[in-house]
Amino acid sequence: MVRGGLDLWANHRITVEVARLEAQYGSLAESTPGVPPVSESDNRARAVRAAAALTAFAPSQKLSEVRRALGLLVKLPASTPVPDDLRAFVEANRDAICLAVFASLRQEPILIAQLIRAAIGIQHFEAVQRLVTQAEPSKASLKELARRLVESRTPELVHTGLLGELKRFNAAFRLCARPGTSVSSLAESALEWNVPK
Repeated sequence: MVRGGLDLWANHRITVEVARLEAQYGSLAESTPGVPPVSESDNRARAVRAAAALTAFAPSQKLSEVRRALGLLVKLPASTPVPDDLRAFVEANRDAICLAVFASLRQEPILIAQLIRAAIGIQHFEAVQRLVTQAEPSKASLKELARRLVESRTPELVHTGLLGELKRFNAAFRLCARPGTSVSSLAESALEWNVPK
């Protein structure tokens, strides 16, 4: 009897807390997006295309050679050192790679992805600083750059990551609360929770 009463009280407290969180952040269902969808006109593909445009090859190097080298590297054991030609390509294109990765992680509702976004963002802004100090961008380019820098701060990365994690944990608790939930079904669901929707 005491156990049943405690279970009812705990369920009530969880329901109240979920309602409070949903009032503040919106639905905690995993099926709801953590951040609003991006309009077609503001698709991140533009940033990835810009990064591709910044990519520089060595005079004798071709894209097919870089793709082949990457394909071979992926098949080798992790302890294998990166070939010198591939390392040189990555070093020469660090800013372009950072731009592409930074843009692609913007909407990811997983905390670790947002933390990676923050780390890459530091390199991204250092590249912007080098661009402004070493080149002479036009006034229009600087205005566009300022607009993009403001835009890159949204959605707030900690909010996006933590809200995504909150939705995953809420789904886990709901699954645990179902009568007859087995340990094996919890393990299968845990694997699914680690895969972005």
